[in-house]
Amino acid sequence: MEKLVNTTVKDIQHLYELQLDIARDNDFMLYTYEELINNKVNNILMLERFLSSETNVALHFVSKGKIVGYAQASIHKVFKYAHVAKVVVAIQKSFRRKGIATQLLVKLEGECLMRGVRKLELSLVDTNISALMLYNSLGFEIEGIKRGSLKINNNFHNEIIMAKCLSLSRPRS
Repeated sequence: MEKLVNTTVKDIQHLYELQLDIARDNDFMLYTYEELINNKVNNILMLERFLSSETNVALHFVSKGKIVGYAQASIHKVFKYAHVAKVVVAIQKSFRRKGIATQLLVKLEGECLMRGVRKLELSLVDTNISALMLYNSLGFEIEGIKRGSLKINNNFHNEIIMAKCLSLSRPRS
């Protein structure tokens, strides 16, 4: 059985395990596998704080009883930016290219709109072409490039900054 659900504090351990799994398989996530392992307590506390905040949105996708992907939106708390949310999406390798990220992002967009968010922002490494194509297909546009801002395996990469203005678009149903 597959389903998309809201993430709660009770899901922290499973979400952390998914983050480890994803970080082990690719270099596209902000934290490396080693950072997640070596700072387990801090990372779990960070997840708990994130999930406990009423201004954040967190969703995950379950397949056969296991969390295989997630999407999160951190809504700014500062008044002038309270209409903006920073988005993170991650899908387990064996579940990519199956529409899960699209489902998560569409639902996340709707949840953010209900909370007054009018702009979604995200960033990705320039070598993650499949993510770039996905975000483009969902209406995200490149707002800028931070040259050499990411160091992955001792190589410097550009970070692409993308955004979607929700007030100018309708969420998918």
